[in-house]
Amino acid sequence: MHVFIIVFFLIKKIRILELGSGTGIVGIVLAYISSIRPSDQRRPSCLILTDGEPTSVELMKQNILHAQNKNPQQHCYASCVDTILFTTCMKWGDTDEQQNLRFQQECFTQFPHLFNSLSSTSTDDSKKKDIEFDYILAGDVLYKEELPTLFFQTVHKYLTRNYYTKMEEEDDEEDENRTTKERRGEGYLLLCHVPRASVTHDFVLKVAMEYGFHVMETIDISSFPFTIPDSCPFEDAQRACIYKMYLKE
Repeated sequence: MHVFIIVFFLIKKIRILELGSGTGIVGIVLAYISSIRPSDQRRPSCLILTDGEPTSVELMKQNILHAQNKNPQQHCYASCVDTILFTTCMKWGDTDEQQNLRFQQECFTQFPHLFNSLSSTSTDDSKKKDIEFDYILAGDVLYKEELPTLFFQTVHKYLTRNYYTKMEEEDDEEDENRTTKERRGEGYLLLCHVPRASVTHDFVLKVAMEYGFHVMETIDISSFPFTIPDSCPFEDAQRACIYKMYLKE
């Protein structure tokens, strides 16, 4: 969680989805950081926290309310939570079409200015498009061998692709026209993984590659210049890595 908070200062996109949110602490802290960021910096317009267990979703809601009530004088924070935080139940995988439609409709209902309503209502297959997020976060959620496949199926469905469009530029030199590329879409997965049993780093990366993910950066948590809290086992921190991944169009 501490690492996600540090990385959050680098995030300039607007739509963030967290998978396996548990208690919701990451989203709550990120919402607080959003509320105190200078007005000239872009802030996320939505932080959607999800978990596969309904009891965890209810716990997230209670923790969000508790955080608001604990800081009643911080109107900016309460307003930020009200406007960008949303919690819902989501099980991983790509086989439950009903859940997919429900989730997309919830996203459009909560944030109509960010998502396309046609994604869940159009009968024209050519116009259907999944809800997409600029960043997807997940921390220490792959602890069973069957989970990475389901996890990357879900990320593959909802992460914005990285793609470029070609542009023709006039050039006074030998080539009359020069082709350049302009980045038009940009989405990243930030996955903090702690090896558990057979779910090694190599195994996670193998499954990620099977679903078309590319590793842009690997961050060794033990190299971060902060004190590991007592609540985090030292061995876990030593073995953990954060992967920044992306999908190409």
